[in-house]
Amino acid sequence: MIGRHLRCIGTALALTVSAGTHAQAPESDDLAARWAQFLAQADLRAVTASYGVLAKVDPAGNGGEAERCVEFADDLTAALVAHPFSPALQASAERCAELSLDPQALAAARSHGEQLRAFLLRGGQGETPQRPILIAAEADATILIEQSGWQPLYGRYTVGAQSGSLPFVAVFFDPQQKRERQLHFDVLSLWQILDRDHPQARYPALLLGMVDRYVDGGVAAGNVAAELAQITQALGQQQIELLAAIDRIQSLALGGSAAASFELLPLCLLLPKPDSCAREAAQLVRPYAERGLAEGMIVMALAAERGVDGAGGRSAQRRWLDKARARLAPGLADTAYAQLVISVDHRQRLSASAVSALRSAARAGHGPAAVMLAQLIRAKRTRALRGEAPDRLLRKAAANGLAAAQAQLGLEYLRMSHYSEAWPLLESAAAQQDAAALGLMAIAYDSGKVGLPIDTARALSLYRQAAERGNAGAMRRLGRAYQRAELGLARDMPSAEAWFLSSAVFGNEKAAVELAELYLSGTEGVYGRPEDGYAVIERLAADGMEAARLRLAAALLLGQGVKANLEAAHKLLLTLEAEGVPAAAFRLAQAYEFGQGGTTIDLVQARAHYAKAAQASFPDGMDYYARALYAGRGGERDRAAAVRWWQRATDAGHRPSRNNLAWVRCSSKDASVRDPVQGTRLVSAALEQGSSANLEDTLAACLAANGQFEQAIATVQRAIERAGDEADLDEAERTAFAHRLARYQRGEAWFED
Repeated sequence: MIGRHLRCIGTALALTVSAGTHAQAPESDDLAARWAQFLAQADLRAVTASYGVLAKVDPAGNGGEAERCVEFADDLTAALVAHPFSPALQASAERCAELSLDPQALAAARSHGEQLRAFLLRGGQGETPQRPILIAAEADATILIEQSGWQPLYGRYTVGAQSGSLPFVAVFFDPQQKRERQLHFDVLSLWQILDRDHPQARYPALLLGMVDRYVDGGVAAGNVAAELAQITQALGQQQIELLAAIDRIQSLALGGSAAASFELLPLCLLLPKPDSCAREAAQLVRPYAERGLAEGMIVMALAAERGVDGAGGRSAQRRWLDKARARLAPGLADTAYAQLVISVDHRQRLSASAVSALRSAARAGHGPAAVMLAQLIRAKRTRALRGEAPDRLLRKAAANGLAAAQAQLGLEYLRMSHYSEAWPLLESAAAQQDAAALGLMAIAYDSGKVGLPIDTARALSLYRQAAERGNAGAMRRLGRAYQRAELGLARDMPSAEAWFLSSAVFGNEKAAVELAELYLSGTEGVYGRPEDGYAVIERLAADGMEAARLRLAAALLLGQGVKANLEAAHKLLLTLEAEGVPAAAFRLAQAYEFGQGGTTIDLVQARAHYAKAAQASFPDGMDYYARALYAGRGGERDRAAAVRWWQRATDAGHRPSRNNLAWVRCSSKDASVRDPVQGTRLVSAALEQGSSANLEDTLAACLAANGQFEQAIATVQRAIERAGDEADLDEAERTAFAHRLARYQRGEAWFED
């Protein structure tokens, strides 16, 4: 009876897993189309819930498998419909088809399983962190490796991944190649795509929240790999002391976690007195090393090199490394060993064994080792031997196709304006999804200044790709684009906030300041409050960041996110000014000129601070100092000096100064200042970069000064029309435009002194 039921369910499962809604076994291109459809339509809750059937069917259980396959056949069928790309669910389907004793159903199920595995592993997918396999659960990784004929060894989550996700690295032994290998999986990127109830989940900062949720869920379910990730993450974020982390990781290692054992000893070596901890850690690692696990051998080599009690001396270090070399691909063991030594070695110069290992790997053609060696030589952490020029090492690694080397070398060529050499390298690295290369190409298409034409759509696409792979600079640019309606985007403050937040979380302090500015200014459409902005600025200022200290002073002055404190604000601004920060001098000048924050208006003080900012070549300082000189505010009038300062600021590219200089050239009665021809040239150049009501008004004044009244009338009329759309113009300015129109209509130029 059970056999008949199994044959029926085996046939049904074969049809379900082979096509979902189609009865024919899919080809690879058909699977690709269905994968795209799955990403576009699948529901995250249904996908995650589908794994619940594994515990019901439990093909790995002791007996009763056939009965469970029959009992939960409908559940398994529904699970495969919800998630037809799960290797774990597919494995259960194949096992149930096998138990059905129906050869046709079994053949169909196995055929689909082979096609699914080939699809997931297509084109070297999973072989590098840049191209991980998208799966929804850790169980899929284990099953995929087992059904590929490989021997699973252990796995771990990569905390602090560049993408902000939580990649899972599965280590296995490949009997065919007779060496240890790795596959990289990305669980949360798939979650992120499918989580349509939270459209902002695509932002890296919010993805980190999904990481915490996933890890916490895994810990609650008793997942040791998730608990190790949680501890490592907390340690990296300084939420847990080193000793506490060591105690928890040691507990996991004693419970049989290979990954925890490998992580323990390097942490012990960071302690001021590591002897006892390191000795116990080495005892936990040794069995794995003796079983042949390469990472265990590399950790034992480190223990021997550091003289850990019981680990052996130099001969043991060499022996363990030789064994690891035989277990891994050429160069991999040496590079991994060098990285491990560097991670625990805070001295300026590295140990001889680490440098020797890097050299050995670089000579074996291992690109990452060549890049690391080049960086260490440039940082003077080791000396170069003959033939080890950093540029030569990078060129060799780049020629072998290493994206990191291509990106670094391409950047160096860009700095030398060698565009024809730079862009092929950067394009190759970008094709491999290198975040730095993607960001550089985005900047190039955005600016059009480094050998590529302006292409806004291409720039936006590249910025997005770079941001998704952890490029904090690209995240910041996207934030500014949404804030300012650039790159073809509409103004969208929630998106701007999310990208600034993502960039800040990934370490971009400028983005953190810009995010805080949104909050402190009470920007409409953002979720953060002024007090949130103040908290961000206060933390960054405490770390000594100049821009944060300056913004903190402004917040104290204006009472943004905190109670106003005039004395503290002035004290901080004076300190910054004394340290040579021209923006602080300018902020003080503004406070004295306009009485900001209750500051007593003092035009003499304002002019003195403007002068300090100007003398430091601060563009706004030069502009306002020139205004004070020209009008005689806070001291004697000196129009010639004002013109010189405006010219200096104009030469530095300061657009307001160019407009002001054009204005006085066309409106002044002073013969030493008046020059309508130069004024017209200045304002015309400014208009080529973007029009505004004020610029049109200045052009009108220059045209009238040159006797071109008809053109002046038409131009000031344009200024009046534009003024209605520019919220920053006050009523007095709009009235002034009308007064000048009347003057031009009478055939008179405009003079203003």
